Amino acid sequence: MNLTIDGPEVISHFPYSTVSTEAKRIAGSESLEINSTANLTGNGKPLNALNDQKWYLTNNGKTLVIEQNSNFTDDEHKIKLVFDKTGSNF
Repeated sequence: MNLTIDGPEVISHFPYSTVSTEAKRIAGSESLEINSTANLTGNGKPLNALNDQKWYLTNNGKTLVIEQNSNFTDDEHKIKLVFDKTGSNF
């Protein structure tokens, strides 16, 4: 999948679902927001899975933070990933 920041929504088709994804820059910041919605069918019923991510740099660009909120059948999960730049090869 090729996703363009501030570009059109991208639709991906899978055997049991369709996923729509879009990425946009958050106004007034250096942050990126990626939102996805998967439309599925389970036991003959339509289901939606939502995934929202916010990507941003901290620590003068040396730390990447990804905050992810997922919601599937009213079961919400929050994840925060932090990647620190180390070493002299960067």
